[in-house]
Amino acid sequence: MNLNQKQRDFYQTKKTRGVDFRLLQLKHLKTVLQRNEKELYDALKKDLNKSEEESFLTEISIVYSEIDHHIKCLKKWSRPQKVKTNLLNIPARSEVIYEPYGVALIFGAWNYPVNLTLMPLIGAMSAGNTVVLKPSELAINVSNALAKMINENFEEGHVHVVEGGAETATELLKEKWDYVFYTGGERVGKIIAKACAEHLTPCTLELGGKSPCILMDDVDLKLSVKRILWGKFLNAGQTCIAPDYLLVPEKFKSKVLEELKHQIQTSYIPEVKIINDGHLKRLKGLVENPYYQHIVEGEQRLGPVVIDVTDAASMKVMQEEIFGPLIPVVGFHDLDQAISFIETKPRPLALYLFTGSEHVKERVMQVSFGGGVINDVIMHISNPYLPFGGVGTSGMGAYHGKWSFESFSHRKSVMTKPLWFDPFIKYPPYTDLKMRLLKLLVK
Repeated sequence: MNLNQKQRDFYQTKKTRGVDFRLLQLKHLKTVLQRNEKELYDALKKDLNKSEEESFLTEISIVYSEIDHHIKCLKKWSRPQKVKTNLLNIPARSEVIYEPYGVALIFGAWNYPVNLTLMPLIGAMSAGNTVVLKPSELAINVSNALAKMINENFEEGHVHVVEGGAETATELLKEKWDYVFYTGGERVGKIIAKACAEHLTPCTLELGGKSPCILMDDVDLKLSVKRILWGKFLNAGQTCIAPDYLLVPEKFKSKVLEELKHQIQTSYIPEVKIINDGHLKRLKGLVENPYYQHIVEGEQRLGPVVIDVTDAASMKVMQEEIFGPLIPVVGFHDLDQAISFIETKPRPLALYLFTGSEHVKERVMQVSFGGGVINDVIMHISNPYLPFGGVGTSGMGAYHGKWSFESFSHRKSVMTKPLWFDPFIKYPPYTDLKMRLLKLLVK
């Protein structure tokens, strides 16, 4: 019996439908994580050279908070939601019932291999699905740790980790799943979507893109740059919602470049490493016209690089998502030009704006993007009351908090009508009188 069938058989027992079972399993997941926290820190250190502090901040603590949020709210989310009934159907009762899709397949990502694998798992378990997890093989030590941790503590038919590379993913996608969740790049996202289409399987795609950051000249430059650099160089820039490039007024550009250089010189010592030599080589190939480059010695390291963009149309660094510690700075003459520059590119996963002007904010908020922050970067991802997801080529669907529960749930519409009332006007023969009455009722 293959794993997909084992998951389906477990789902058919109806165990996961019970809210008490789901709550018990979420609590168990947190306990298992706490028992294995040291092993996860060690694995993150080996794969990405993350310190325990950064691992806790960007990986472990977020997962704990998400579990706690689901435990607190699950009973409320799971209740049937009463909705209004239109005049045509009165007397009747209408409601929306949340039910799990069934058997879910989740693909994790390597850049935050604990966070981006377990966060969707929480939503899938919370909604009552059975789950197969496929962590990224690039973060091999975390993949090993998650497999041991999950497979030794959960029933195989309920939650199970499968390890492997592209061949494993290809084999998994040949199976019929009830829901697929993928985090990663656009190229593989298209492969996932195509495979899902073969089975008409709904999916969530959390992708990426070139997320712009507009820095206007009416802000506190020192504080703004401090916040931008924190988000840009977090995890060595290997963050899907990192500010990919800076857009600044041309007259303000030299000051911004100097402030970036000054703060990097005084504050940034890179610790997290680039995931592998292939990614490191790609990043080095994107370094053109560096305004300032922090020289770093060591395996798979690349110091923060500030790039003065003089020709955005031809420079390679402006043609693809960077996903590393390079920060291009692009000048613009007026806000319309900056907005037009963003809108000529695929819709980004994130957008950041630093300004004190409500007028500027209103204009920039008309740009289409997945999510963002005014006067900071990245922090919208930390609020479980906000949906997180992309738009267009940066992704489809959203998760975090209630949005995770809803992503992994089918919203089933149910209307209950009494038998003591049966309106004659809906039955033939249809007459002018019935037509007049229907026109009154159907609005």
